[in-house]
Amino acid sequence: MILSRYEKMVARRYLLPNKGEGFIFLVASISLVAVALGVAALIIVMSVMNGFRAELFDKIVGLNGHAVVQGYGGRLQDWRKVLADVKATPGVTNATALIEQPLLTTYEGRVEAILARGMSVEDIRNNETLNGKTVAGDLRALKADEDKVAIGSRLAQNLGVQVGQSITIINPAGRTTPFGTVPREISYQVAAIFEVGVYDYDKAFVIMPIERAQVLMLIGDEVGMIEIKTEDPDRVNEILQPLLPKINDKGLVVDWKSMNASLFEALAVERVAMFVVLSIIVLVAVFNILSSLIMLVRAKTQNSALRLKVNTVVNALNHQEDMTPIMHLVKAMNQSGVDLPARGWAAPPCESTDGGESASGYDAGCRFSSGASMKNFSLSFVAAAAALCTAGVSQAQTAAPIKVGLMLPATGTFAALGTAIENGFKLYVQEQGGKLAGREIVYFK
Repeated sequence: MILSRYEKMVARRYLLPNKGEGFIFLVASISLVAVALGVAALIIVMSVMNGFRAELFDKIVGLNGHAVVQGYGGRLQDWRKVLADVKATPGVTNATALIEQPLLTTYEGRVEAILARGMSVEDIRNNETLNGKTVAGDLRALKADEDKVAIGSRLAQNLGVQVGQSITIINPAGRTTPFGTVPREISYQVAAIFEVGVYDYDKAFVIMPIERAQVLMLIGDEVGMIEIKTEDPDRVNEILQPLLPKINDKGLVVDWKSMNASLFEALAVERVAMFVVLSIIVLVAVFNILSSLIMLVRAKTQNSALRLKVNTVVNALNHQEDMTPIMHLVKAMNQSGVDLPARGWAAPPCESTDGGESASGYDAGCRFSSGASMKNFSLSFVAAAAALCTAGVSQAQTAAPIKVGLMLPATGTFAALGTAIENGFKLYVQEQGGKLAGREIVYFK
């Protein structure tokens, strides 16, 4: 069994209220419920924050990747060789060339700032973030030889445009003419409307085939960057470290942490703030429980302490295999005229281990024959010690108090046993009204 009968009794006395302790029990119960609710709130809020961060991370890196190689001046020279080097880097799972440029778009007099992105048709159709997020139209309608685009849902609402209608995208860096730079304007048909779930993306993104983006930006066969995805986003810098010397003269590597630093730093600060606030709630409830337990322990300390001391004496004596000294003590008490059987203090039966007398003689080598006898004798021994202390003066007629001093080990291995025997003796005297043989007992050391 995990708990003995005595331990269960002590647990019941501490957990269940006695008379006059109902209020303490009520306060402790309320405090316990408060702690449970506070911890539950802490776990729920932190789980929601972690889930929100993971969902936001998936949406952000779904369009931007774990890192990008950006060309100097917005153009990446010899991008096909750079793309091959990126794909050959261990730990890189995918690499895609793309063009990204902030532009303007108009529709029936409404003007909105956009972020035009050119991607290969295959990448557009296989993009995990865009797949399943189309609210109108079809991404498969985008083709390299047609002027069709996919736009975000918020941008479509702001412009008031629907699938099948055309918008005009304006590139301020147009062609240079004798009359100055003329902005380039191209009309594109809306083939699909998507909703990623990130407001900034749904409000600004315009997706088109990379071939149409090159025509719009007037950059020929060049691209602006290469998007990279790795096995482990948290180790992206370590994974791409061997790539840096190869592209040092062509562009630079920017990871997702740098591209979205402000957003994720704000999330981190919010998580810490929520944790601190909720921890304070739990701490308040903990103090309530602590105060309740202190009051409860103070109410039960005296009674429980006495029982624990008696139990310590019993356990200590029960583990003494060789009880020869105790047997000699009881024999000396019998010879001194102390009538133990008359007082209810009977010695248990024992067996002689050295060929001496039987149990009634209490000679050396006597050991207890059963655990039950040992337990009964443990309490008998405490009472016998009290009788022995008063054996020489039991017949005196004076009413003067009896001074009692106990010679017991106070230090070393058996210090705890000495303390337990002293407490047991005092407990017995207390149960007798503080007197033995009708005389007051005074202790001295």
